[in-house]
Amino acid sequence: MDKITPKTSFGQWFSPINLQLFEENVKTMKLDHYTKKLTTDSFLKLLLYSQLSRRLNTINPEIFQQLFLDLVVQIHRKTNHSKITMPLKIIDSSTLPLNLTNHKCA
Repeated sequence: MDKITPKTSFGQWFSPINLQLFEENVKTMKLDHYTKKLTTDSFLKLLLYSQLSRRLNTINPEIFQQLFLDLVVQIHRKTNHSKITMPLKIIDSSTLPLNLTNHKCA
């Protein structure tokens, strides 16, 4: 992952990112404070690589579902689910465009 050059496909996908601005923001926000190995820059590259990978399309989504359900079970065990009155809720980061004429709050 460290040898990203503009000649590779990944280098072409990565090239529109303003790395200077990104690095300034990382320093300003102190995102790499006490970070030794997985820096924000490396994490961004890893995140983009995994999202753009063709391999991601070949993986059966059921494996992620099983992983998620197992994590939910672990959360329930650790939080004594019988005492909780609120259900576990999933937060989705989807963006929904709203028409200004129909939705004044937008």
